[in-house]
Amino acid sequence: MSKLNDKDYIYNINLCFIRIESYISGMTESNFDDDPKTRDAVSYCLLNLGKSYSELSTDMKKTYNGFSSIIGMLHKPGCFAEEDLWEVLKNEDIGILQYSDLAQKMFDIELNGKKKTEQKIKTKAPKVEYILDYKYPIRTKSSIWTVKNR
Repeated sequence: MSKLNDKDYIYNINLCFIRIESYISGMTESNFDDDPKTRDAVSYCLLNLGKSYSELSTDMKKTYNGFSSIIGMLHKPGCFAEEDLWEVLKNEDIGILQYSDLAQKMFDIELNGKKKTEQKIKTKAPKVEYILDYKYPIRTKSSIWTVKNR
């Protein structure tokens, strides 16, 4: 079995966030507490999230230091009580889901390549100039159709 690298761990981290958000989408705390399958699925994702984060290289953790230290502790069973699971996810101060955007950004940069992501941000659509008084049905200067002058 091959050893996973940082890109594999980043992929797993992002996937865990996506799964957790899809599992609890539209749920209230009481609905979540009454659904043991969803709680188990979310707990499993949190364990995987913590394990993947703790296996990242030190350099990668320094590059993306916006993650809370609690994420690195999630792979240890018993780091939080089951009745506190909703708070671990949704709390404004320590909630895990507030780091989902950072995980997505890390995924975009590291797996799609920094240059590709930067180019997408810098590239703007070319400006199209319209000619309104043109006697033929072509509306732009650059077109696949050519018109002969008569």
